[in-house]
Amino acid sequence: MEATLSRSEFEIVERIALGESKKEVAYKTHRSIYTVETTMKNAYAKLGFSKLSDLVLWYCGKTFDISFQISERKRQVLASMILILIVVDLSLNPTDFCRIRRSRSRRKSETELFVEN
Repeated sequence: MEATLSRSEFEIVERIALGESKKEVAYKTHRSIYTVETTMKNAYAKLGFSKLSDLVLWYCGKTFDISFQISERKRQVLASMILILIVVDLSLNPTDFCRIRRSRSRRKSETELFVEN
């Protein structure tokens, strides 16, 4: 049996899942931040979650009618595809890492040159 949230709990969970902070949710829903925190704790307890990422997955599944009950083989294939995409992206855009290293090395050498003079 799946746990259900009240309308106000779902509204707060929805706003948190979409990236709003607890302060923003409290302000926009005209509730105190303590009420928002308590509601979040109750939602976590009702759904049996302990992490925000689990809550976001649950919200996406509820909203877009996505089932996350997939077989182990499908999980492995999906994880492999994501890994391939990451490797391809890193191989096509290596300048980001090089730029960070160069800027740090320039700072060190500029600092060293300044100290030596």
